[in-house]
Amino acid sequence: MSKPITTRWNQRSQQLRLMIGRTTVAKAKVEDTNGPGGWIRNLNVAESYRRRGLGRRLVEEALQMARTGGCEGMGLFVAVDNAPAIALYRQTGFFIIATSDCRKYYVMAYRFNTAS
Repeated sequence: MSKPITTRWNQRSQQLRLMIGRTTVAKAKVEDTNGPGGWIRNLNVAESYRRRGLGRRLVEEALQMARTGGCEGMGLFVAVDNAPAIALYRQTGFFIIATSDCRKYYVMAYRFNTAS
């Protein structure tokens, strides 16, 4: 990747985007970052840009937004058969707390260290 990757936050749509020029290469919806617990929804990296650390960057930026907003933690859903995403979330500190009623998704959580 020769062009720089920039981050864009759209408050209205609550969408965090990674851009190369005018092209979105990764995005995630980040909700409720000013409450007790935020959510990462619909994280997606364009297929030709996968395995380059962009998903990790989105997760880390979402976590930073939530920490700054005063959240105690973050949550997300991930398909039980999406091993690369589960590995990414575990590597960034998320852990599985439940399986959805339909057993197609894990509910994963991240807790900020609140010790002072």
